Amino acid sequence: MDKNKPIGDWIKVHRNIINHIVFDNEKALKIWLWCLLKANFKQGEVLLGRKKLTVNIGEFIFGSLKASAQLKIPKTTIWF
Repeated sequence: MDKNKPIGDWIKVHRNIINHIVFDNEKALKIWLWCLLKANFKQGEVLLGRKKLTVNIGEFIFGSLKASAQLKIPKTTIWF
């Protein structure tokens, strides 16, 4: 591995994803991949309003309006 290359610039997806239910729905697959790509690869801190939050590995701050804009899909498609 190149020591000068930053960690976290790639993700691995197992070939078995083709057999998963999320693969059958193109919107679900797009949202799932977006979540994988947004997730932190190292711990960090963010300021949310006036509160400082720790964001751990595998987590990310989510807003449905911003997600909708980035994914170019309706906000009503994204709900948790």
